Amino acid sequence: MSGADEQDQSGPHAPLLASSRPSSDHDDNEHDESLASELEYSGGWFIWALTFSAGISGLLFGYDLFALIASPFTGVLADKFGRRKVILGADLLFALGALVQAFTSQVWGMVLGRSIVGLAVGSASAVTPLRELMIANMLGNLSRYISELAPSHARGRLVTILSLFITGGQVVAYIVGWLFSSTAGGWRWIVGIGALPAFFQLAILALLPETPRWLVQAGFDARAKTVLIKIYQDCPGHDQVVDRVLRNISGEIAQEASEMGLQEDSEIGPTKSRGTKPQWLHDTIQRGQQLLHGGNRRALIIAMMLQAVQQLCGFNSLMYFSATIFSSLSFSSPTLTSLSVAMTNFVFTLLAFVLIDKIGRRRILLYSIPVMAIALVLCAFSFSSVDDKWNSQPPTGRQDSHDSVSSLVPIAILFCLTVYTAAYALGLGNVPWQQSELFPLNVRSLGSGLATATNWGSNFIIGLTFLPMMEWISPSWTFALYALVCVVGWIAVWAIYPEMSGLSLEEVKGLLADGWGILQDIACCLPKDRDVLHLSQSCKEIWEKVFNSECAIWRDRFGKHYDIAPGRRSRELKIEYQIRAIVLSSPIHFKEEEDARQYLWMEVMQTMLEESLKLPIARGATSKTLQRIHETLNEVDFLSEFKKGRTSSPLFYALQLCLSSFALDPTITEPCRRTDYDIKRVYSYADEVGKAFIDHDNLDLAKLLNLRNFWQRHLLNASELTFQESFSGLPADMKPKARKDIPTEASRLSPSWLGYYYLQKANQRQTCADLETHGDGIDIMTLDLQPSSEQFWPAQCSKIIPLAGGLDTERVYFDGKQGSYDAAHEAGNPVFGFTEEIAVPHGGFEGWTRICFTIVEADGDDDEEEQPSSLMMDGEGWIHGYEAVIVPGGRMMLGRWVDMKEPDARGPFIFWDV
Repeated sequence: MSGADEQDQSGPHAPLLASSRPSSDHDDNEHDESLASELEYSGGWFIWALTFSAGISGLLFGYDLFALIASPFTGVLADKFGRRKVILGADLLFALGALVQAFTSQVWGMVLGRSIVGLAVGSASAVTPLRELMIANMLGNLSRYISELAPSHARGRLVTILSLFITGGQVVAYIVGWLFSSTAGGWRWIVGIGALPAFFQLAILALLPETPRWLVQAGFDARAKTVLIKIYQDCPGHDQVVDRVLRNISGEIAQEASEMGLQEDSEIGPTKSRGTKPQWLHDTIQRGQQLLHGGNRRALIIAMMLQAVQQLCGFNSLMYFSATIFSSLSFSSPTLTSLSVAMTNFVFTLLAFVLIDKIGRRRILLYSIPVMAIALVLCAFSFSSVDDKWNSQPPTGRQDSHDSVSSLVPIAILFCLTVYTAAYALGLGNVPWQQSELFPLNVRSLGSGLATATNWGSNFIIGLTFLPMMEWISPSWTFALYALVCVVGWIAVWAIYPEMSGLSLEEVKGLLADGWGILQDIACCLPKDRDVLHLSQSCKEIWEKVFNSECAIWRDRFGKHYDIAPGRRSRELKIEYQIRAIVLSSPIHFKEEEDARQYLWMEVMQTMLEESLKLPIARGATSKTLQRIHETLNEVDFLSEFKKGRTSSPLFYALQLCLSSFALDPTITEPCRRTDYDIKRVYSYADEVGKAFIDHDNLDLAKLLNLRNFWQRHLLNASELTFQESFSGLPADMKPKARKDIPTEASRLSPSWLGYYYLQKANQRQTCADLETHGDGIDIMTLDLQPSSEQFWPAQCSKIIPLAGGLDTERVYFDGKQGSYDAAHEAGNPVFGFTEEIAVPHGGFEGWTRICFTIVEADGDDDEEEQPSSLMMDGEGWIHGYEAVIVPGGRMMLGRWVDMKEPDARGPFIFWDV
């Protein structure tokens, strides 16, 4: 070899390994370089390194072995220094290893770089975890970090974000490899670019907090509470949720500390000492011993089983050697074909993100693994026609291409592998990385580290054996063996992996304490509560498990009928569900005077209603709790049975008012009778003008219920054609609703309202008896309101409708227009007014609001500029003042209107938010 040749072989654009063939073998060299280029790009720089060794190279061993060694030890470091600091260190190691590989020109340099990256990835995957595919994209946040930060109801989706970053990184890696595959020294760019995500994540983590569970364990309770406040800041009642979650974490840590103390006392005894072992080593040994007992051992077995199945099912053989497989099947562009598989992985990981918390971890595995097994079996059958022609080297010429297999066989294999990839991405690609939720806090790092080590060990086996198996036992038997692993994995999932969706990390410990938790999944499949009861009565052990205070059966049953508030423990949900099941299923009637049974029923309905008004529901979805309320009211006469003059509890009146949207639904209730309300109270004959109709401190709920009953008669009674015909003709989306789409806006004044007012004035009384003289009926009023910067409520208004509340009363002013629904007259009348928050609960409900506004008759000149508010009251037209209460939920107001110029003219009105 000449000196020039030697210089070329050591230059920056030279291949890492020089060719050992004679230079005259030009065609073979071109073929080898083309294959190496394909293998370099097919999955990013880590794929290039793994496929370069073809399963037998020492480079592969060096990479996976160091990841395998690092993962369990970094779990110990994560407990000592925190999850965040370990990830920061892993990012630095990853970037260093990537740069060493990019700039090296020697094999030993590549081995060193790969070893450093192995330590980084093993460290990150133990804490994050980031599996080997994370090398293509280190933008994912750690799964344990996410698990400990995430609310339980969204933990699956948030951890799945990690897999989204990973699979998206695979797609990017394929594209990067394809772009640099024809560039001289392109492999250096491929491995070097891998340092960029590490630096990017390093910058992001500098802004992120430590997990609250680790902070509490380390004694930083105040910092932990600050983190929890940020996590739950958009949750209704977030202060209570934060306190509950913090209390649960502290309780678990205290219990585990107590257990460790008892175990230490029993081991050391009165005459033994700890010796000279450092405290951290002593704690690590003790945690290791705890990990091998009871529920912790079951958690470790489940986590290691899932990680082993994830790798031994053969998926990463497809990712590592897809270019080799598709080249041997005579695809013209194996790298682009591999990209289609990576895209499938990404798309179905995105689908898993949507479904994992809805379907559940266990169920999604039981559904997806059989699809994987079937696809692998079909793939094995398809490969049977090419077993005698299999060659890991791609075709080298046109003749080889002509002699290759039938064009239908490669397409069939590609289809099977695509289906297999889709099913894998839905289940096994994501669920094993939920491993952190399996372990209690004190052994979480060590348990996750050992599970991740299982992943790396299984990955090492797959990478090392795939190509030799393809050569020695044929592709058909190789894929058949992977299908067998899937079958065994499905049986293991069915037998020992319980459903954990929605459980808090602290509750999972109780689930595995006395068994594998599979009983709950059997019980969850039972359709009725009595079936669960019969199952529990089969033996004492099952009874104890079903009615255990932390049994997740009741969370599942609760979630089927009601919306679950974030942070609620299974113990609370069990008690609440059983109370509701007993109370709501018992026959009850409200014809009699109020008794204890009726009061208990109303308390349960109050809890359900408040729950439904506060919990966020996805736009377009239906609140399960509201649906349950609807079903209950269909079976009980609560909204139809009440007597004028009957004395009831404040809870009765408040609950009736808060259920007004249901009371005006003719499908579940009946019109009120004339005897169901006091006409004098409806028209407020005895009320003094100039005194607040709505009193903050002494809200007259009985009077408001008389108003509601009045409208329940007139809007639903077919003989009251003045109102009923108009109301019944409204489309469904314009009828009254119980809650707002965004519960946090319940206290804000809605911009659009529909409603009616009832006129009580000489020669203008609106009743069913005067239809012939009154015309064709009345129009529905509309209000279009907006916040106002002008605090305008003139003295002539205050004389009739005064301000109320105290000095600290929150008052918000607004203005707008009043018009008519589907009518032209009176459109555009000016409106101005204010709302006052009623801080005092009434009838057990919070969230009442007083609203006062004035409607001034417009002068009818549309072209004239709008008059200032101060001049509106001086016009010759009518002026009507309205005073009402907005019931909790913010979607309905009930009250009285008064003619400001003739106060004797007055009557009831109703508006609802649209």
